[in-house]
Amino acid sequence: MGQEYQHQLDDLFLKIEQLEAVVRSQQQSIDAQQERIKQLESALAASESALAAAKKNSSNSSKPPSSDIVKPKKPCVKKFVKGVKPCKSQHVQHLS
Repeated sequence: MGQEYQHQLDDLFLKIEQLEAVVRSQQQSIDAQQERIKQLESALAASESALAAAKKNSSNSSKPPSSDIVKPKKPCVKKFVKGVKPCKSQHVQHLS
């Protein structure tokens, strides 16, 4: 009966060692994931900050109107479509 008891103890100690190895491996994975989360949160904060700065203009910040980004106007299409007036021509002064 002593040998059987010792064999059961050895099996239990082996199982404990295996479980401890699993826990160590899982802790390493958790540590790596936490580091990656920190990196991603930092990148997200930088992106959000850049986006917020890009959305500012003279109407929603203390920036002067000259700092606003001016979008180019769409080109005028010179087609006559029923119910749509053609674009007015550019004001050009001809020198004679």
